[in-house]
Amino acid sequence: MRPVAKTNVERCLERAGIEYWTHDVGEEVRSGGAMAAALDVVPERVLRSLVCALRRKGREAKAIVLAPSHRRLDEKRLAKAAAADKARLAEGAEAERWTGMRMGGITALGQQPGRFEVFVDAGALKHETVFVSAGRRGLDLELAPDDLLRALEARAIELGG
Repeated sequence: MRPVAKTNVERCLERAGIEYWTHDVGEEVRSGGAMAAALDVVPERVLRSLVCALRRKGREAKAIVLAPSHRRLDEKRLAKAAAADKARLAEGAEAERWTGMRMGGITALGQQPGRFEVFVDAGALKHETVFVSAGRRGLDLELAPDDLLRALEARAIELGG
């Protein structure tokens, strides 16, 4: 059952005047593929929030990449698109520590501004709406990709595949 209180992510979107729709499929749904099946949509529309580390000139930066749930992240392609020397996907515990969220519910929305560089796979822009985590396992938000970019102050990058 959906909690009565809205998530911080929902409140952030409302303050920004961004239209969205909430989909609660239950906490047992923990992967992007399972979410796509539960929502009965193609996996390309369900974006996973992948926490990554980027290395540029010996310095590490944290990033969140929103990528289609059906694809694996190509770290070399991400590094090139993000103008980094190297990129790596964070381990689960590391991602949870950096974001303060549990795996399966990590989201770029609602994060402290400037804490993460945020990238969205450019392929998401071809869809009328996409689905992203609302910050809790099993709870996704549906919104227009342009609104997602605006809300995140994100950059669209070509991740290929």
